[in-house]
Amino acid sequence: AGAANAGGHFGGMLGGAAWNAATVVMVAPPSSGTLTIGASNDAYSLNIIVSGFTGSGPYTLNTGVARQATLIKTGTTQNWGGPGAQSTGTITVTSSTASRVAGNYDITLLPNGGGAAGNVQLTGTFDVGIP
Repeated sequence: AGAANAGGHFGGMLGGAAWNAATVVMVAPPSSGTLTIGASNDAYSLNIIVSGFTGSGPYTLNTGVARQATLIKTGTTQNWGGPGAQSTGTITVTSSTASRVAGNYDITLLPNGGGAAGNVQLTGTFDVGIP
């Protein structure tokens, strides 16, 4: 096992198929008031922004504050989600400490450009070390 503030897992179901990130990064520490996580593999990159972060609890996307998710298909300009009504659903933080943040997500992303078609449903869990 690595240090408490290192490593991470981000995975679940993407559009009905299993999906796990090969790389997970904490872009902004939750202590900043914004939880920002990037997760990617050779097929997709997912970025999640939750402003107004205060710790454990549910965070609803598309509530008038910067809470959104954006999915990009690798090697294309196809993307889903983003600001406003393009991202809906909930990110629930089940544990938040100075060294880790963990939880689950159930979100729907609408097509937002690059020839993306159809809504994408994402569900799963995350556990990310805070550097």
